[in-house]
Parts: sequence; C-alpha cells; structure tokens
Amino acid sequence: MLLEIVKTMHSFSIKQGLNLMVSNNTALLVSFAKYDCIKMARSIFDDGHVKCMDIVCWIQ
Repeated sequence: MLLEIVKTMHSFSIKQGLNLMVSNNTALLVSFAKYDCIKMARSIFDDGHVKCMDIVCWIQ
C-alpha cells in the first residue's frame, strides 16, 4: 500500500517537473530503498535524476 503511494509520488513529480529538485529525488530514492525497491531507487540515481551530489544526497 505505502509502496503504491511512493510510486504515485514519483509519477507526479515527473509530470510536474519536480524531478529536477535534488531534495525530491533524494526523498524518493530513500523511500524506494526502504521498501526494498532497489531497482527503482537505482534507476532514479542512474538515470540522471539525481544530478547534483550535494549534502542533501549524502546525509540521507
């Protein structure tokens, strides 16, 4: 159930252009990882959605 909410949030963020925000992508990445969706978390990281590797990314 909660995983579906995270997937919906991910879809919404892409549609609204929020996927350009480091904090948003980091939150999605952490959420997917917490629900053992490592492939989805990795895809956010690898597909270039996390463009800036700053302190927001690394403190999570």
